[in-house]
Amino acid sequence: MKKILTLIAPALLFAGFSVHATNISDAEIPNAVIDGLKSDHPGARNIKVTRQHHFGLTLYEVQFKLHGKPHEALFDHWGKPFGHEETVDKLPGVISEKLKQVFGEFTIESAVSLQHPDGRLEYEIDLRSEGTLWEVVTNTKGNILVKEKI
Repeated sequence: MKKILTLIAPALLFAGFSVHATNISDAEIPNAVIDGLKSDHPGARNIKVTRQHHFGLTLYEVQFKLHGKPHEALFDHWGKPFGHEETVDKLPGVISEKLKQVFGEFTIESAVSLQHPDGRLEYEIDLRSEGTLWEVVTNTKGNILVKEKI
């Protein structure tokens, strides 16, 4: 059970299970967060930061564009990366095939890759099947880690 929670908890952080999110002014953004962003994503543009509280942690969600694509990254107060999302135009075949097995016919509303600081890569997909909107998180092998109606 602990292993499952370790795998799923970071995905849930990006999946909208935030307890509280607050827009903050530029003056309220810790310098370490901006330094962490510049270090990890030197070409980031159109930066917007919100402070969020996830499971007792204060994190800074940074939305930005890099090479014309929207990205989202979480950093702690000290600028340490907590995860990174990037919009995906096309899912890997193994994931698409698994989604077909589970949902049959479906339409993808949005898809992002989620890179965790420990190197794991997951995909967060919002899809519509038979009139129902679903949020699905998979690993790179197509295994479904989270499947929820939204």
